[in-house]
Amino acid sequence: MISLGLKRKASTWRHPFGAGEPGFARAPIIAAPALAVALVLGAAQAADAPNAGAACFFAEPLTGRRVNAYTVELATGREEHNRFDVPRECDAVLQAANRGSAYTGSVVDRRLWQKVESDCRYYSFLNHHPLEDMQDHVSNYDFRNA
Repeated sequence: MISLGLKRKASTWRHPFGAGEPGFARAPIIAAPALAVALVLGAAQAADAPNAGAACFFAEPLTGRRVNAYTVELATGREEHNRFDVPRECDAVLQAANRGSAYTGSVVDRRLWQKVESDCRYYSFLNHHPLEDMQDHVSNYDFRNA
């Protein structure tokens, strides 16, 4: 065997987030069942509470404050604006958006319409789809001795 004097350097590649280095803990495998139990218990608690009139929070346009309701003025034409109360008038907002009444000539108007429309769709999703009763198969199960 002929040697050319080249030595192979050991790999010095490291994971960018430091996985495997001391001081970085990895998530234990037991976290997946614990997460499943937490999700099922949360769903069981949510099934006990009716979702009609559930607390729904929005980020107020332009300020970003966390609010239950807000009033916004949306452009419906070059010089026309309509005032909507979200979530009370969400049906009117969605009808206007579906009819094509939304004026999206400027970037600000377009983004404002998109934000209000997505808030109204979120609100209607939460309040028009009642939660079904669920049978809890997990709460009384002994996971430690499984």
